Amino acid sequence: MRRVLLAAALLLLGSATPVSAQDTVLLTAHHIGRDGTTAQEHDTYVVNKETYEVSPVAEGSIKLFVGQYALVSDIRGKSNRDFLTYPNLDMTKDVTIDLDARVAKPVVVKVPDPTAKLVLGEISLPFGRLDVDNLEGVAIAHLGPRTKDVTAWINTQWQGKDFYALAWHFDDGLPNGFQRTPSHRELAKVHARFGASRKGTMAYRLVVPATGPSLIDDERGSAKAMELPLPSARTEYYNTETHWIPELREVVAAQEPPPPWEADHMVHARAQRYPAGTYERPFNYAIAGPAVPNAGFPSPSVERSAGQISASARMYSDGYGNAGWSKEDKGSTALYRDGGLVGETEGGGGGFFDVPPEDSTYRIEMKSSRASVARLSSAVSIAWTFRSSAAQTGMLPVSTMRFVPKLDGNSGKPAIIPVFLRSQHSEIDRPAKHLTVDVSFDEGTTWKPAKVVGNAAAIIEYPPGASTVSLRAKATDWNGTAVEQTIINAYQAG
Repeated sequence: MRRVLLAAALLLLGSATPVSAQDTVLLTAHHIGRDGTTAQEHDTYVVNKETYEVSPVAEGSIKLFVGQYALVSDIRGKSNRDFLTYPNLDMTKDVTIDLDARVAKPVVVKVPDPTAKLVLGEISLPFGRLDVDNLEGVAIAHLGPRTKDVTAWINTQWQGKDFYALAWHFDDGLPNGFQRTPSHRELAKVHARFGASRKGTMAYRLVVPATGPSLIDDERGSAKAMELPLPSARTEYYNTETHWIPELREVVAAQEPPPPWEADHMVHARAQRYPAGTYERPFNYAIAGPAVPNAGFPSPSVERSAGQISASARMYSDGYGNAGWSKEDKGSTALYRDGGLVGETEGGGGGFFDVPPEDSTYRIEMKSSRASVARLSSAVSIAWTFRSSAAQTGMLPVSTMRFVPKLDGNSGKPAIIPVFLRSQHSEIDRPAKHLTVDVSFDEGTTWKPAKVVGNAAAIIEYPPGASTVSLRAKATDWNGTAVEQTIINAYQAG
């Protein structure tokens, strides 16, 4: 088992300010093992809640400034780990604490597959964390008063024939012991499929537990980055009490692949809580293109304030609505007002532009290319044309296009390509008021108009030898906003 990893680095967000004029008090700690004798192996820390200063605590006394503290203690025996937490330690006078492993109660979490191995075992609070690779002999206890501001996680992930993610969140500190052994019927079963944006890549799969969709308002736990070949599939089981944020990070396959934080391309779904049942969840399949999904914080959005227009989009969101980001070869975001350029930024993901309050016609253009890291959706662009003034602030009434043909993974020759519009932060598809679609079979060098049916679908006729299909479309939505979207190499035709 790994040693306890106390989150001191996370707590030290700013430099602690010495308070030399403060009075000091004594904290005396006695470490007691499960056999009732003085424990010989332990890691104990106190964290000053005001300054975030971390101080190790040995057997005996330590001098502290008067204040509010949190204490964590990892007491180790030959076959046991006892994690004791005292989140609300009032050090306004001398205090003596017995850190007694005998009060800790077992942590028992089991998955239905007895052959599955624990790949992530995390017991954590904001000021301390225990990582284990086996739950045998692990016990926990809460010491002192409880308050509703001490968040904690018991977070486990397992790999066997299938993958299991079981995590629980607490808002008043860790419980005194914990036991869960759910059956398959009590879990959500997800058939997850993973596509590749080009040959020669692999992926890391992460499933992050969360209390809700917002990074500002909700808590998130940790995840194990699991290597996956591409394309591939696996079955995943989730417990139903927790929201989950699944991610797929695509990298170049190599004998020593780059770490997951150096991904070339990433897609993720918004935090979702799954009731017990069976679900299908594809990731990283065509057609990838610009979207403005509700992806948690920071969610992309196109907004107006009194003196500014901001534009942000996930330019490589996949065909199933998962928000997507990619490395760029080149990109730009530009805003035009009444035909004149207001400003332009590097990068296709967005920008901020100062604007006057008067009602005007605006055009936002976002372009991105990534041929060096992806064969499909190697270049994408989106443009919106709309009227705006300072009298209307908040999210602007813009939509993105979704091309949703029936493909075999990333390939196929569908005769009909449905085309829908989706307003930002929405998951509802609606037909356009007016739609035109052009198609190219030479990566956008030449274009040919496609027949459009009911402002909701394009009819595609494939020439002999077509290898990829590129799409260019213009539409007007129900708000009167015009949207133009181009995707080079949208999918493989052969």
